[in-house]
Amino acid sequence: MLSIFILFFSSYTVYATSEDGYTADYTDIQGVIDDLEDENDIDFGKVVGSTMTGDIDGAINNVTGTFWKAILGEVRANCSLLGELLILAVIVSVFTNFTSAFNTSFTGEMGFLVIYLVLFSIVFKSFSNSIAVADVTLKNISMFMNVLVPCFLGSVAATGNITTATGMYATMAFGINLIELLISRIILPAIKIYLIIEFMNTFTKEKMLSKAAKSLKQGIMWVLTLTISIVLGYNGLKTIMLPSIDNVVGKSARRLMGAVPVVGDALDSASETIVGSGMLVKNSIGVGGIIVLIIICLIPIMKLLTLTVLYKAAAALLEPICDKKVVNCIENSGEATKLLLVAVVVSMLLLVLMLAIVIAGTRVV
Repeated sequence: MLSIFILFFSSYTVYATSEDGYTADYTDIQGVIDDLEDENDIDFGKVVGSTMTGDIDGAINNVTGTFWKAILGEVRANCSLLGELLILAVIVSVFTNFTSAFNTSFTGEMGFLVIYLVLFSIVFKSFSNSIAVADVTLKNISMFMNVLVPCFLGSVAATGNITTATGMYATMAFGINLIELLISRIILPAIKIYLIIEFMNTFTKEKMLSKAAKSLKQGIMWVLTLTISIVLGYNGLKTIMLPSIDNVVGKSARRLMGAVPVVGDALDSASETIVGSGMLVKNSIGVGGIIVLIIICLIPIMKLLTLTVLYKAAAALLEPICDKKVVNCIENSGEATKLLLVAVVVSMLLLVLMLAIVIAGTRVV
């Protein structure tokens, strides 16, 4: 047990210190945060320091410096996209009415096809950017968790929960890798295929691919539900059992220390002080990690949410004046972007709950 405890801390240089002298290092964590594209203003040490003093609002303020600027920039960019979609849709409507009036059906169909393909290319390019946003976000939170977990579980071990720390390391690593495997490598490509099928289905007169699109969408939601069940179930069961073992071992160790003649009471008091300090650092690192994790995901989530609302609004505005194929194209893009949004939100919540479960399940033993 002691060797494992030393292993947790041997790779970390000491930088942050609690009031009772307990220390932890955030160099690797800060290095990953500094490499993120949108999160360069985040100082993890300051976030943990604020949570350690109970200043949660201050911790949040430390990481929201560029948030509103990023959101405003995204709204402006999406307004430009909305303008392009509306102009193209109006052109489609005018061109269709013009060719209908002169009974030039072949010319009208060819013109509509060309404009539809232009609309498709614009929408699909925008959606490809959305997939890239989701993919980068999943990689960012995976890298962040990979450096946060050893430091966080090291602080868990310092509270006397050594069995929990060693057992949860493998469990949390499994959860992180499972999320990256199922969502980043399976769900995101599946959503892209779903949108392509919907585009093809919209273009065909008989909608021969509607069942395939519906089945694929249902499969995506099933995989997300399965991921939630596996990750939370496995972490929950481990967190129920492992702290109980630590509790028994900790109480036995305290009784042994208390039985030492002359210095037994002093040793017991000193151990309580050290472990209590570790508890403070453990909670601070965990809560700080949750705050940073949410902020890393918040800007991409707002980007995807803005795009989803934009597509839905454009489809609603164009429905009375435009061809159903164009409206369905835009509406299906909004539905696919919504699936991306759900995938990113599910990933974030799973990682947040993984940390929260360990924070709540471990205590001073």
